[in-house]
Amino acid sequence: MKATRIYTLLALLLMAGRVTMQAQIRIDKQQCFGGYGDDIAYSIVEEEDFFLVAGLMEPSSIGTGHVQCDGNHQRTWVAKISKDNYEFMEGWCFDIMSLFVKIFKDENADGEYFLVGQWDCYGARNLTTIKIDSNGNELWRVCFGNEYGHLYEGGRLYTSDGGIINSGDYDMEGGDVGHIFGGYDGWLIKHDRNGNLEWELTLGSQALYESVLTVQQASDGGYYVCMQNESYGEGNIRCPEIVSNATLVKLSQAGEIEWHECYGCANTAPERQENSGFIDVVELNDGYLFGGQANCNSGDLEGSGWHYGTLHNSPNGPYTSDIWLWKVDNNRNIIWSKCYGGSDNDFLLKTFQTEDGGFIVFGNTHSRNGDVASASHINLDEWNEGVGWIFRIDANGNLLWERCLGSAGWRCELHELCTTEQSRVSPSFEGLLVVPHYGYCGL
Repeated sequence: MKATRIYTLLALLLMAGRVTMQAQIRIDKQQCFGGYGDDIAYSIVEEEDFFLVAGLMEPSSIGTGHVQCDGNHQRTWVAKISKDNYEFMEGWCFDIMSLFVKIFKDENADGEYFLVGQWDCYGARNLTTIKIDSNGNELWRVCFGNEYGHLYEGGRLYTSDGGIINSGDYDMEGGDVGHIFGGYDGWLIKHDRNGNLEWELTLGSQALYESVLTVQQASDGGYYVCMQNESYGEGNIRCPEIVSNATLVKLSQAGEIEWHECYGCANTAPERQENSGFIDVVELNDGYLFGGQANCNSGDLEGSGWHYGTLHNSPNGPYTSDIWLWKVDNNRNIIWSKCYGGSDNDFLLKTFQTEDGGFIVFGNTHSRNGDVASASHINLDEWNEGVGWIFRIDANGNLLWERCLGSAGWRCELHELCTTEQSRVSPSFEGLLVVPHYGYCGL
């Protein structure tokens, strides 16, 4: 069978009240969509009667399947899916490309949405936003960057004032990029709901790279910028002598740096520690829960329970990463630091606090051992490319239950989670997941 990628919508009900090692997960609905080739879903928004799902269509899928695109290059598609029975309603194609394209609802305009990713301007690939309506018409587009373009795309956010933050890694000044400290720095732009640039900011140093992984809204109207970076020399991000830093930068609403904190491994084997990074922030009454991934048992991770492993089991290969969660007080001092996963790579997607003070964690795993005991029910083997992983911990970080979602032999990772309207008022946690698949992936 030809390996293709399709995507699936899953409606999950997670019962938060019972504390057992058996995962309290019920799949209420699931449906697959796609064509003969590769279709990859990345983002979703909820409306009263339907969902809009945004993703990427490879040339091998053009002209087939649910969303009909033309051309011979990668296209971004948006599919409208009915809410009651997950039926495909209609879809549209756009010239905006991204490995992680985001769709956001414009809360200030009924039936209008932002597609945020990258496309060509200044003669290179740069940060792009398209405004569309509920009929798939493109209303306008803006693009920010320079003639050199960026290496990697970064975090994206629909802000509380109705604007957009987009980011990428740049190594050259010019155009809209005001300054580069050295190597690849993280560059962020903020535009308003009409596409007007409000501010741009470079985060970095003279190190080889500083990458923006995610951007989140803070409760005070500012922003949390979650990064993976080295740091030395001139710049506005300075970290102690640790390697593969997980760095959090707090910005004001105007894009000014208020503070930053660096966490990570001791500088013991830098050539083998390359996956540490900051992913998520949960604001708590008495501090924060920080989340990311790391691959060491030193520095801020000493005693965290990292599961030793090397990429492809190579004796001299890079260490594999665990999901890393650490709770800090209001001064950002570590209270506890714990790792979750197995001997292969495990990655964090999103964390939510539960009513009892614990947390539900969504991520992806390639492991078949350690904390990932439920991998046995889907018969993962050494060729598996990753499946979704959900687990629950108490307020002190102790694992209560865990569950894998996926099937053997194909990539079935989670890419996006939106809490449905019911979950905002229900004692249970109901969520909708977008799962991109390689080939057929029965759940």
